Amino acid sequence: PLRLRGDAFLIVVADGNGEVDEHPNEANNVLAAPFTIDPLPFADLVTSDIVAPSQAVHGASIEVRYRVANLGSAGIRGEADAIDSWTDSIWLARDQRRPGAFKGDILLGTFEH
Repeated sequence: PLRLRGDAFLIVVADGNGEVDEHPNEANNVLAAPFTIDPLPFADLVTSDIVAPSQAVHGASIEVRYRVANLGSAGIRGEADAIDSWTDSIWLARDQRRPGAFKGDILLGTFEH
């Protein structure tokens, strides 16, 4: 799995469904071997250099520019596979925390890279 990292065990279970009668020798069917998982490096998309007007009039268009850079040590990828694009979103919100429509924040647009 993509996010599994560090110390783990490889475990082999003989007769895992218990179909073979080995009484009284069932206790030796499992063996675990230590195993270290070196993680793949991750991307780190960082937003910076937002340029926008300090105020706007209701109904008027505004120009917004920004920069997104990958500061991580790997290319971008999803949970399972490498991907070649992602989507940025621009919101109008009353605070600086992560935006969401459930808080009354307004999604102004999305842009695919």
